[in-house]
Amino acid sequence: MPDKIIQERTAGAIMGSFFGDALALGPHWYYDLAELRCDYGE
Repeated sequence: MPDKIIQERTAGAIMGSFFGDALALGPHWYYDLAELRCDYGE
């Protein structure tokens, strides 16, 4: 694979992990599952 494609795929993987982390941030800090279900549903 050309170096440019590898760099673009690597950057995409890193950005994807940042987006995934940001999307999971809302319910991530819940420690009481009953409270999580109350706020977010099943």
